[in-house]
Amino acid sequence: MLKSTNLGAVVPPVAVFCSYSHKDSAFRDELEKHLSILKRQKMIKTWHDRKISAGTEWAGRIDERIRTAHIILLLISADFVASDYCYDVEMQLALRRHDAGEARVIPIILRDVDWRTAPFAKLQVLPEDGKAVASWAISDQAFRNVADGIRKAVTELRALSDGIDQIEHRTYSSNITPLAQSSSLLALDKRAPALHITVRLGPMDALLVSCGFMLLFLFLGGLIGTLYQASKYAQQGQAPAAWRSQIQR
Repeated sequence: MLKSTNLGAVVPPVAVFCSYSHKDSAFRDELEKHLSILKRQKMIKTWHDRKISAGTEWAGRIDERIRTAHIILLLISADFVASDYCYDVEMQLALRRHDAGEARVIPIILRDVDWRTAPFAKLQVLPEDGKAVASWAISDQAFRNVADGIRKAVTELRALSDGIDQIEHRTYSSNITPLAQSSSLLALDKRAPALHITVRLGPMDALLVSCGFMLLFLFLGGLIGTLYQASKYAQQGQAPAAWRSQIQR
């Protein structure tokens, strides 16, 4: 989950993973350019498999990045759908994390393909109305539309993270922390996190509470004693002198 270490601290960038077919590398590069403002504003940090250094076990690195990303972009095309690794490995893991509320998956339709019955079709896609990027007369407008949608998602996740961070640092009367905390945000979209409330008292507060409990116990003890004596006298058909004087008056 996105978290700042101190109240008022800057929220760290949202980790964005890009899943795509290598045949769509040109589209991915253009998308990266249109996300430059978000990166310069430290709102996101992007990652894709071309950033894997030589000699690194690539499958493990990809799996690690998918499991720690806050937003996962699926760059959809005929080549993506035809790729066993993109479709059966990366997409399936991404959707499981989305369904678990651990990340937000955003499908981006690059080139026209039969996608409306795919597992990701239940999600809101970009560009708007599912019009493929390649179908726009001006590609910059298409990528601008995509970038705007990603910015909106990032803003929502950062706002949610900042709200949770403020709750976690509240110490005025209680300390509230999430019970079920995922690696990303976003129980982010689907459910509000369960909250556990623990009362935090200072030394003087603790002393006052202790005195209050002692007085309460003394009062309850006296009340129980009085009721016991009253029951005893009632059984014997007698009443205390103080009671008899009241009755005689």
